[in-house]
Amino acid sequence: MKSLPDHYVERHYSTCSSHRIMTSRKKILLHPPATPSSSSSSVSLPCVITRLNREQLITILQLLPVYSIIAFSMTCKEFRSLGCSEILWEYICKREWGALQHFNSPIRSWKRLFEQVSQMSSVRFLKLFVNNVGEFLPEPRASHSLIWVQDRLLLFGGGCHGGRHLGDTWVATVGTITGAAPKVTWQPVNSDGPTGRFGHTCTVVGDLFVLFGGINDNGTRQNDTWIGQVVVEDRNPITPAIKLSWTLMSVIPDVESDEQLPCPRGAHAGCIVGEDDNKMVIHGGIGPNSVRLDDLWLLKISKDSFQWRRVIPTTGGGCGRSPSPRSGHSLTWIRGNQMVLFGGRGIGHDVLNNVWILNLTDLNCPFWVEIRLNDSPSAPIRIPPPRVGHSASLMLGSRVVVYGGEDSQRRKKNDFWVLDVSKYMQPTPIWNKEVWTKLEIQTTKGAAPQCRSFHTACADLSGRYFYVFGGMVNDDGIAHRLVFDGNLYLLEFMLDT
Repeated sequence: MKSLPDHYVERHYSTCSSHRIMTSRKKILLHPPATPSSSSSSVSLPCVITRLNREQLITILQLLPVYSIIAFSMTCKEFRSLGCSEILWEYICKREWGALQHFNSPIRSWKRLFEQVSQMSSVRFLKLFVNNVGEFLPEPRASHSLIWVQDRLLLFGGGCHGGRHLGDTWVATVGTITGAAPKVTWQPVNSDGPTGRFGHTCTVVGDLFVLFGGINDNGTRQNDTWIGQVVVEDRNPITPAIKLSWTLMSVIPDVESDEQLPCPRGAHAGCIVGEDDNKMVIHGGIGPNSVRLDDLWLLKISKDSFQWRRVIPTTGGGCGRSPSPRSGHSLTWIRGNQMVLFGGRGIGHDVLNNVWILNLTDLNCPFWVEIRLNDSPSAPIRIPPPRVGHSASLMLGSRVVVYGGEDSQRRKKNDFWVLDVSKYMQPTPIWNKEVWTKLEIQTTKGAAPQCRSFHTACADLSGRYFYVFGGMVNDDGIAHRLVFDGNLYLLEFMLDT
């Protein structure tokens, strides 16, 4: 293989066992060229790569970030073929996104799948119609909870017309998703569980789900913790026999803290922690005396016990700042032990649009990192306007989808934004890149997303389908009138795999 001139050689290092591999690219320089230590190194090292067989090279490529794989494949025709290997891209997809065991479509090309998810070029929004028309259906509501559990949607609580706070539970079974909009069947589920409330959180933790806090009919904030479980006793695809059980959690005192429980609150945020199915966190909300909070609590679930623990973020290592007190924000698990916090209403009723990443890898040294974007008039960066009462869900590809909400003037929104979390997983928290993407939505006639706030949304296990229910929507006739919605919608990421 002919050696390259020194000024055309760019080094990319990757560790594989005890070897360090250097690849070269000709004329395509993504970073400033490195100065070779000697003229002989630029001659001999490219030859090392040519001695490796295809399997060895693919094993090395599997250790590299995606941008390095693309740079490697641009070197020559032989390396371009390696860069298009389906074995390689299957590994990359599963490395970046998880096992994908719930992805319910045949995958003809892993490289094509990665490209489509990265570009997010086609999304459609559909209104779902009910099978059981004329029967008793969930009342329109807002500030409720909606989760995906046992391959179904579970709806609980919320506020509705007349200032009532609901305590009902519903299960929705969604039909097969094809080219047309699937139909949904709602079933009420009777159980002795939490009292009526709104502004609570309900988080799926393994086979269980955890409901915490909220505000009742009297305006009293709660701090009770309920553990729920759904059992499908009959697999009838339309109206299965479903049993729901609730258990009020008994608290084990935390010997390391004077505080044994989070204080009563509503409009807080919560999410699961990691993939081990035994931890969740809550943050902020409105506490006693209508004070907005900034505290962080972790709930650990074991076979026979449940324990709340106050988490105090570290103040060392340059990570001493934490999100300001807020309510109506979102907290979304993204990968490992990391979560993304976005938006909300702060002290003084200011509405926010900042982004924070919480790292709980070491519970003895947890920390927050704010994502600060370098914006300028000459090179503006597209970011979502400030909002409260939005939804935020994790989609395929470790991206967070944000929908709706309202601003400080209570003007509701109907926009969809995607936060590319992978661009934050870099050594520096300061970026001037386009990490937010505003989605262009395909809709059918009469099914365009309405401006709404304090709705809920959740994704199925594939991360490809999102369900949106309820919320407060605009009334064109009367300004600032509270109008509640009771429809269920599907947001689908169209993939031609």
